[in-house]
Amino acid sequence: MKPRCLYHTGGTDANKENPSPQAASPYQGISARASFLYHHAMSAEGFLKNDGQISLEHTKACMDILEAHPYLTKDHRLSMAKMIANGFYSAYRIHAYDQAEELLVKLKVMYREEHEAPNAIDYLALYLQSKLFYENHLHSYHDSEHLIDLEKKYLESCSGLNVMVKAGIDYGYALLYHGRGERGKALKCVNRVLNGSDISRNDEVYSRSLVFSNVLYIEQDDREWLVHSARGLKRYLHSRGRLGAVESALLRYIADIRRSRTLEGERNALEKYIMTLRSVRKDASERIAFEYFDFLRWAEERLDSGRRGFPMVA
Repeated sequence: MKPRCLYHTGGTDANKENPSPQAASPYQGISARASFLYHHAMSAEGFLKNDGQISLEHTKACMDILEAHPYLTKDHRLSMAKMIANGFYSAYRIHAYDQAEELLVKLKVMYREEHEAPNAIDYLALYLQSKLFYENHLHSYHDSEHLIDLEKKYLESCSGLNVMVKAGIDYGYALLYHGRGERGKALKCVNRVLNGSDISRNDEVYSRSLVFSNVLYIEQDDREWLVHSARGLKRYLHSRGRLGAVESALLRYIADIRRSRTLEGERNALEKYIMTLRSVRKDASERIAFEYFDFLRWAEERLDSGRRGFPMVA
């Protein structure tokens, strides 16, 4: 990703007579604050509907309004940070990588500016969620030491965060440590999610963490525990309607390696799993399952290692 200016110079001031079609809102001419809130809501709605382009258009409108009306920035500082985080994910999903990195930089700047504020943990959480996603998705880990340093600050102050926010960050750290080859720390982070007393078992991040824990058990070659864990995972996913093609492929792979008696049998099982994932990944509705953890990349690198006790990758 190379930084590029995300915001157009024309602006979307609420008092301008000819705003761009993308930025137009029913609040034009009423107040800048109302217009900002409208665009903020539309940005969030676009994100939830997985419409990255619409989300980004309203994100840009919000930023233009704030630039034209500085008094709004203080009142909506945290709201703006949340909107930028939504814009980051939206940009990434439509492969607008330059825009995504620009927004990620803005989140980092906002955290640094607010690091002594009473609600500094909220800014840190937004930055961590986005930055962890960025590092894990690119498999680069060039900035992992920086994130590990921030984990200490996060753990010291995270008690007041929303449980879903905490779970998302813990899951992100699990993938980060996994990518660094630190399986024990990865499992510790996963367990922070799975053992959380407040998190609902119906939440997506809990589901992702439970699936990922089975990846770790595969790497440990703990077949006795894997049998128990895979059965529990299948019941859990089936009962909640979360047994998609990616999850089904993983469970079939686990069953195949459990039946394998030789290294050749394990390799055949892995090759079968890879072929299944390549087919699954062509389905647009299943691609989001690879967004946080790339099962196909993981499987292909296990195959390339050519031995039991395959190295960890993410």
